[in-house]
Amino acid sequence: AKRVLRREIVLTTWGLDRSKHDTMSRMPRWLNYKGLIERIASSYPLKALRNGEQAYFRLRVIVEADGSVSKCVVEKATVTESLASPGCKEMINAKFEPALDSEGHPMRSFFTTGIGYQIRTVPAPMDPTRRGRQ
Repeated sequence: AKRVLRREIVLTTWGLDRSKHDTMSRMPRWLNYKGLIERIASSYPLKALRNGEQAYFRLRVIVEADGSVSKCVVEKATVTESLASPGCKEMINAKFEPALDSEGHPMRSFFTTGIGYQIRTVPAPMDPTRRGRQ
């Protein structure tokens, strides 16, 4: 029920055609996600790393009929002291196969994705002097 309500709000507030979305044959497909995700992940702020801050950002974009992105908003975000996602700045450069209406023609639609900033820890090497002892 929440998902349906959120979809209705997105369609209404972003001026998208509800009737086309009800009968569409395909949602947009993100084509260049690997490169964009790598750029977003590599921009982890040094201060946030030092503070051990991790976060999750949920982004929503408008995908035009030509596959370009015209608008991006942060729909949900973890509140942190020094971690702000460059996700929307990068998502403007995203390339999509556009959504298709019921007749297979490209149409304006939306796409939602999440970006997680997580500090990955590497296990410390074992102390060779403690071999076999616990």
